[in-house]
Amino acid sequence: MSITRPKLVIIIVGVGNIGSYAAPLVARIPGLGLVVLIDKDSYEESNLAGQDITRKDVGKTKVEVIGRRLRRINPELKIVTIARAVEDLPLGMIRSTVLLGCVDSRKTRLYLSEMAWSLGVPYIDAGVEPDGLLARLNVFIPGRNSPCYQCGWQQSDYAAVEQTYPCSGGSVPQARTNGVASLGSLAASLQVIEGQKLLSGRPLRVLNGEELMIDASWHRYYVTARRRSPACRFCHEVWKLEMIDQGAGRLTMAKAFALVIPAHGEGPSLDSKRQLRNGELSLRVPGHHFISMMTCKKCGRRQAVLRLVRRLRPSDRKCDGCGKEEMDALTADMSERLLANRLSPSELSLTLQSIGLEAGDVFSVGYTVGQSTTERHFQIALDQCRKL
Repeated sequence: MSITRPKLVIIIVGVGNIGSYAAPLVARIPGLGLVVLIDKDSYEESNLAGQDITRKDVGKTKVEVIGRRLRRINPELKIVTIARAVEDLPLGMIRSTVLLGCVDSRKTRLYLSEMAWSLGVPYIDAGVEPDGLLARLNVFIPGRNSPCYQCGWQQSDYAAVEQTYPCSGGSVPQARTNGVASLGSLAASLQVIEGQKLLSGRPLRVLNGEELMIDASWHRYYVTARRRSPACRFCHEVWKLEMIDQGAGRLTMAKAFALVIPAHGEGPSLDSKRQLRNGELSLRVPGHHFISMMTCKKCGRRQAVLRLVRRLRPSDRKCDGCGKEEMDALTADMSERLLANRLSPSELSLTLQSIGLEAGDVFSVGYTVGQSTTERHFQIALDQCRKL
């Protein structure tokens, strides 16, 4: 059973140097029904200088600390906290009226910008450069002629996509926090102002496709227009999502593939079994990769597994040979799409849940006729447990 969300929803990804200041401002926006906070990390002592926390918050999950504060500010506002990496979440959980990105990783920014655009959600990205006392703001509203986050990128930008800036969490070694509290709060204020403009529905000046930069060192203010690039690698498509009420535990891959078979004679005339046999169908989960084989780092044994890489379970990592949890997912064994003609009958009978999909996930099924490929996008309904 799906949940009806409030009309106005803001999702904040990252509650660190910028997000910890943005969230209390968001909670004071009139008419807002729901705020979702997403951050997998906990506060550390090094965060005290640059983030809106107190010493008693150190060691606690970031979203729970900020969530409690928002409930004190506005007890009537619905607050949902999610202590997971945003890349691991079902895309249905980041569908909102406005998405605020308060992250410090290019890779996460790229992911958020692509997914928000595909979902048709306005994305407001904020960042700071402490050494130069710079605060930056970008607004991306999906549209036919609007520029996206990647428009204007060069090869060097894609090469640097793995770079993580200070304040970032995770297991990869990185510099400690050096974000200035005043600079983070400045970026947060600018971000929330633009978000409130979008929520108001009034014809106010919004930085659609533009970049605002404030140089606090020299008190200078710059607005730079961006243009949609015909050479952009991103397709700029806004999906037409179709809701699936059937849960991931009941929908098999064979049934998922068959969703694109027209019921009234439109499109391909082949029946579903023939399409499956001919391999004209493919399935993907945007933002994810599938793994088909894992290799034990201890003994070298290879084991077949069919699952989303970011949704692997501890049991998937246990080697049947040496018994160690050393099974590793190698890039060579990953793919973005599952092709129907390469799946066995037993694999086609697997449920989407058994390969890692959850309530709220978006999956895309494509079919090819001749030289033409058509893709449809489906969202598994959010269940009651998500409370969204």
